[in-house]
Amino acid sequence: MKLEQLNRWELSPSEAIEVQRKLAGKIRGGKLPEVRTVLGVDVSYRREDKTFMAAAVMLQFPEMALKQSMCVQGATAIYDRAGYWSDMRRAWELWARRLTGILTGQAPGKVVRIK
Repeated sequence: MKLEQLNRWELSPSEAIEVQRKLAGKIRGGKLPEVRTVLGVDVSYRREDKTFMAAAVMLQFPEMALKQSMCVQGATAIYDRAGYWSDMRRAWELWARRLTGILTGQAPGKVVRIK
């Protein structure tokens, strides 16, 4: 899976807000097809050594049986909002190379896609 880069990731908080406003117009919702796979992700930071660790767990739905899991880590900028976005980009790129699929959404019962 190749992720399309829609913007640069090293942003100030005000720049990130502006990017979110622009991207909001590209979001469209719709009825979900039958959901068979769900993915949960999280990321944490260690200020002491400026590293991040991100994890993803993919489950078969509705059984909630584990299909795939992964943990990635790497160097990061000093933890701040701007660094968060570049770290999430790196984590998604690593996951995209290894996971069989990604479903992302913003509201229950809706499919969220970028046009």
